[in-house]
Amino acid sequence: MIKKILKIYGIGRFKDFETGNNDYAFAKTTIIFGYNTHGKSTLTSIFRSLKDNNLHYIQGRKSFGFTGTQEIEIIEDDNNKFVFPIKWENRNIEIFDNKFISDNVFYGEEIGKEQKANLYRIFLSDGVKQDIDSLEKDIEEKKKLDQSKNDIPKQYPWDFEPLIPFEKFINLPEEGLADINMQIFEKDKEAKQQENLSQLKFLLSRNVFKIDFENIEKKMEESLDSRAEETIKGHIDKTSNDPDHSQNFLREGVSLLKDEKEYCVFCGQSIKDGSAKELIFKYISFFSGSYERFKGEISNIESTFLNVDIERELLKFEKLGISLDPCIKNKEALLNSKNNIDKIVGEKNNNLNLSVNLAGNGDFLLIKNDFNEIAKYIENKKQELDQVKDSHEMEKERKMLRIKKARFSEDWIKNVLLYKNISAKVKLLSETINQKSVDVSKKVELIFDEHNVNINIFLGEMHMDFQIKKITPKEHKGAKQSHFCEYEFDFGDDVIIPASNKRSEGEQEPEDKYYFGNTLSDSDRRALAFAFFLSKLKKDANLGQKIIVFDDPFSSLDENRKPETIRLLMNIKNGNEDAPAQKIILTHDKGFLCRLCRDFPAGMKTLKIHYSQTDGSSLQPCDVEDDFMKEDFFKDLEYIQSSIQNSTNVKNALKKARTCLEHILKRKYYFLLTPDTLKSKSVNTYLKEIGATCPVKQEILDDNWHEDMHDDHPIMQLNEPAQISKLTRLLELIREV
Repeated sequence: MIKKILKIYGIGRFKDFETGNNDYAFAKTTIIFGYNTHGKSTLTSIFRSLKDNNLHYIQGRKSFGFTGTQEIEIIEDDNNKFVFPIKWENRNIEIFDNKFISDNVFYGEEIGKEQKANLYRIFLSDGVKQDIDSLEKDIEEKKKLDQSKNDIPKQYPWDFEPLIPFEKFINLPEEGLADINMQIFEKDKEAKQQENLSQLKFLLSRNVFKIDFENIEKKMEESLDSRAEETIKGHIDKTSNDPDHSQNFLREGVSLLKDEKEYCVFCGQSIKDGSAKELIFKYISFFSGSYERFKGEISNIESTFLNVDIERELLKFEKLGISLDPCIKNKEALLNSKNNIDKIVGEKNNNLNLSVNLAGNGDFLLIKNDFNEIAKYIENKKQELDQVKDSHEMEKERKMLRIKKARFSEDWIKNVLLYKNISAKVKLLSETINQKSVDVSKKVELIFDEHNVNINIFLGEMHMDFQIKKITPKEHKGAKQSHFCEYEFDFGDDVIIPASNKRSEGEQEPEDKYYFGNTLSDSDRRALAFAFFLSKLKKDANLGQKIIVFDDPFSSLDENRKPETIRLLMNIKNGNEDAPAQKIILTHDKGFLCRLCRDFPAGMKTLKIHYSQTDGSSLQPCDVEDDFMKEDFFKDLEYIQSSIQNSTNVKNALKKARTCLEHILKRKYYFLLTPDTLKSKSVNTYLKEIGATCPVKQEILDDNWHEDMHDDHPIMQLNEPAQISKLTRLLELIREV
């Protein structure tokens, strides 16, 4: 524990404080009194800086106008020294002050998510905190592993994915890998052929060599008198200004002639004989459909032959790896025959009256035989090509071979090995995280249940009119503070008040509904924070090693709550009944200070902060009785007398009896008492040293007024009239003294 503050230079009001005097030494319970602005909060900041090893708390409180080096020296009871800023850390310090309240309980009118998150953390034992730290470390490690694992598939070629997903890719078998390059070569070759075959299939589908030679023979042998067309053309040219219209006019007239065809449909004259009748029959011949049809058929035959360029067609097939030469007996003869037949067909097209016998034409027979052989070959080839693989399937097979080769390349062997190793670690870590989460959740639930019980006990002992409805640990994965706690206030009679009615952090609190800010008074809030702090200490297994600092713990507390709250303060213990190694209480409240010194005097040391305009603040010994309590003695005598006269507050009056005797004996026999006896503050010790000089020594002892009137004392068990009688006797003894 802290033995003494040796030095404070340049921090707040403490510009130049230094002492080696043992009168300044701290005790197990040390009270430091200081008026506001004299340096009380500076001392708290020093303790907080020491606790957190945070130099900023000190550097931010540099004394105004101070130009030297800030220094602090604190010595412990084992003579270990803390020296700012060189050796500056003591984790065994807990502090209850406004910062604790604003960080962990409430800030202004609100209990925010930050307070809920911090409260969650401080409620946990060190062991569970370590478990949570371990869990969060595992979760963070898993995130890193997941990131590393996810980075590997990103290197997987995008065009591989549709064919085979990454997870299947990494599990491809090694079979057939030895000759993978040859397989790829053969498949590429096959694919090239397949590409040619696709073009070939298109070429074969045209098959220009498949010709109806029998029809050609028949049509070429037929003839049609083409002189009718010449006669009609000459007639129109001689008689009409519009040849096209005249031709249509004549066509329509011919179609309207009667079957006998004896009279002209236009003028009604006889056309039975002579040149008119001959002309009419030429009209009929020319305008009949058979004439046009035959002319078109002959024209098609010409096109069929003229459009077939044998050498060009043969070259197309040769470029795709197909030779038609075996189907041709003599290529040169075929080409010559083709030229000859082309001429004959051209002549026929110009003279439909020409009759051509191709059946006995050697050139035509040669062409017919060779073309039929080629056409037959092409048909067979088409059937073969129908069995060839689809090009998409071929490409798929090619890509699968490249994928397999890539899978067992040096880079991907490393990548897959790394991926599988990381995956195994992630799986194992996930199982560990799941199990730890379950274990931690159970521990946290149990701890919060215990805190709930302890907090409500403390609130009850402070006479609060509310309890805490189940404190529940929560988790929010998306929030900055992932762990927090929720609780409500139970005022009884089914009146439950929430900490907040806001639906989100950024909203304003609706003032037309009950919540923490408009329901709990300042005293309620301070008592709530104190209950939380006491519960934290109650669950602290290391409390016996801790220094507990209280900075104005009862600021804002209602007067009727202070006595029980002081009792809680002075009797702090954990679950193992261990008390703190040391309590340091800073206050500006004289009444609180006097009450502490009167009710809990044993082993307590009191210091005060003295401030001067010239030298700043310094710590000095404090005699609470001389400095603050002399007037209280007279008030207590009046209180006792009033209780006797009015039969009120008798038990409280009895509790003041011993302290009244202390004061009267100390003042009456001051020069008979040694300094050590004066410090003891014990009626019994005073009487022993005073001896027979006190005329009512024995009566005081016989009536047990040297004893503290605790609740179980025999006098406190008497009925009220008997207690009043005892108090009347006490005043008589005091008068005797």
